Amino acid sequence: MLSSGLPVPLFNPSFVVAPPDDPAATISQITERHRSRGTPFVIYARDEVAPGLADAGLEAGLVEHWQPALMVHEGPAEPSGTVGRARVRRLGIDEAPLHGEILAAAFGMPPEMGHTLASPTVLADPRFSAFVAGEDDERADATAAVICGSGTAGIYDVAVRPEAQGRGLGRAVTAAALAHAHQEGHRTVLLQSTREGERLYARMGFVTTSRYRQLEPMSDEAH
Repeated sequence: MLSSGLPVPLFNPSFVVAPPDDPAATISQITERHRSRGTPFVIYARDEVAPGLADAGLEAGLVEHWQPALMVHEGPAEPSGTVGRARVRRLGIDEAPLHGEILAAAFGMPPEMGHTLASPTVLADPRFSAFVAGEDDERADATAAVICGSGTAGIYDVAVRPEAQGRGLGRAVTAAALAHAHQEGHRTVLLQSTREGERLYARMGFVTTSRYRQLEPMSDEAH
């Protein structure tokens, strides 16, 4: 469970990464823990990894709105730096508020929520790198992060301010994150795609290898 405590389900996810002995009991344990904290939540599981879990969640009254794609990139990375009109740079530790500000604007959150997700402590982790992009050096309208673990890397927090969407900035920061992962020696890079991003990532060479079952309470029970 990765609970931020923020009132946004996507930032309080529970990933089930092993076959549960009792799917119904696992669903009950997750839901009760979040409800005791008063946090909205979402559960992610893949049928081939946690068989029976999604069905148990549906039987317990959770709902499934869609199935996010797990996408993998194993080819050469796109060049990064200046992509079209986008100018990309890596964020310093003291620029954590900028990463959080863009996240908040993109996801419709209050700025303080974005700052909670993107603290200097997060950016100080040597495995974590964040990038921003804008159409000039004075403004940043998109961000993305990459975490380089053992064997694989993952791209997270791809976000573009609403007024700057459709200008190639999301692709530019994703390309920068991907290139950084390759520079760090990772040839397998994962990301979980939104509906809107799936076609873009496919054009960048990401391949959908599986889909998550995304379960959450009905909207009037989310809190």
